[in-house]
Amino acid sequence: MIVKDISFTPYYLKLLGLANRLDPYHKKYEQVRDRIRREQSGYIGEKRVLYPLKKLDFPNFVLHNTRLQTAFSNKHFQMDFLLVTSNFILIIESKNMSGEVMMKEGSHQIFHHNQTYDDPLNQVEEQKFQLVNWLEQRSYGKVPIETVVVMTSPNVRMNIHPSHEEHVKKVIPIAKLPAYIRTVNERYNQRVLSINNARQLAYYFKQCHEDYDPDILERFGVASEELVKGTYCNKCGLLTMRMIRKRLECIKCGLRDQGAAIHSLKDYYLLRGNEITNSEFSDFSGIESRHTVRNILQDAGLQKVGSRRHTKYLLNYDYEKDFDYLK
Repeated sequence: MIVKDISFTPYYLKLLGLANRLDPYHKKYEQVRDRIRREQSGYIGEKRVLYPLKKLDFPNFVLHNTRLQTAFSNKHFQMDFLLVTSNFILIIESKNMSGEVMMKEGSHQIFHHNQTYDDPLNQVEEQKFQLVNWLEQRSYGKVPIETVVVMTSPNVRMNIHPSHEEHVKKVIPIAKLPAYIRTVNERYNQRVLSINNARQLAYYFKQCHEDYDPDILERFGVASEELVKGTYCNKCGLLTMRMIRKRLECIKCGLRDQGAAIHSLKDYYLLRGNEITNSEFSDFSGIESRHTVRNILQDAGLQKVGSRRHTKYLLNYDYEKDFDYLK
């Protein structure tokens, strides 16, 4: 049973919003685009993991991308997948790499396309350590926890030196994931939780999950003044909407869409925050008419605080539902 499904994260949506409003010649543009490519690659790989998990023939509860606060600090740890059962919990770390993935004798790093990466097994074992503490703090310490690293690309070639016995067992191609889980299930054949308690624990994980939701401009060192202003055309996907004869019209394709300004509000929410004034919206959207700006903000059904020159509108959007124009 899927308790927490795959979805686009606030961080990924903010990256998309930032990339769309950076000049391609901006010094941070390529860094942002590279981060987007990595997030997209991980997302594609993680979607592949769901298929074998859905085929399991015993009661289980699956959560994707669970981020919890550590037991003894305000820091967080994040797990790609949690498989919760009555007998055990499995942490699944996914890596979307194609071609040869190598781990040499005596090395504690992996090599891929002439690049070096940290040992993913160390990574998932650290997640296990944090989860053990988290569960013990909540009186769930008796639940066994297993780990595995799944290489999600069907075109991956594993080349792990035999001296890394644990890695040979636990860093596996996705085709071996069902067999690995069945082996773990056979090993832990004693129930430590009822099915109902296992379900409750899975939903408790979901309840405790905290999205990574940074200030994206601060994260990449971009000043708000450096963002490209304007309003999106739904057809072109560009900031090419202008007020022409009191209507928003795309200067490239001619599309008229008075509702397009809402995308600028959503972009502002992603990049600048959840409060906006008339003048801030006018500057950000490129809509100069004070009357039009005031009408758009009022018609959007936003909560208003203050009055006259001190009026602000509170923005509140759903990351899962309100940003399809970026996806």
